[in-house]
Amino acid sequence: MKKPKAIPHMIPFVDIHALDLFEIPDGESITIIPMTGCPVTYPCYFIDRRHFKLRDTVWHPINFARQMARLGNLYRPENPGPSDVLDYYEVYQIPDRQNTDYGFGPLNQFLTRFKREDYVLCYQGMLAPVTELLDLYKLHNRNDRPFQDKMHPLCMGDILVIHREEKVQAFYVDAEGFPEVPQFLKRPAK
Repeated sequence: MKKPKAIPHMIPFVDIHALDLFEIPDGESITIIPMTGCPVTYPCYFIDRRHFKLRDTVWHPINFARQMARLGNLYRPENPGPSDVLDYYEVYQIPDRQNTDYGFGPLNQFLTRFKREDYVLCYQGMLAPVTELLDLYKLHNRNDRPFQDKMHPLCMGDILVIHREEKVQAFYVDAEGFPEVPQFLKRPAK
């Protein structure tokens, strides 16, 4: 009689709010995508229901998520499944507002002067299905916000680009909400 095949232990991955993103079987790998865009892949090993090992470090899933957020890293299974949440967001800011004729103002005032090339990517982070734009605004305005030494708090004139379920949308941070700015996604002509 054949032994039943053992079901591998699963390692959960969450966002910084402990919201489920995906899980991988013990010994499978995740890919970490830093802001530099040079992805690296590492195997992960199940320790117990609340810990896994990646390289020489034992992580609790929420601590791993917080460290990735601090570094502006994305993470995903090397071999994603159909139910895995791979959504993420990006924050774009104008690094040199003194040398632009707009910024820190409402979109309707700057719509004709709004230029994609004035913005640079300042941050990227994982995005759980229930996370809304207001949640991101609050996160990036806290005293312990990610990348606080590399970018200013999220404010009027900044752009949030949401990559959710293979759909990409850009939103302007405005005084009363987040109007969509699809023109931001269009690459400038060379």
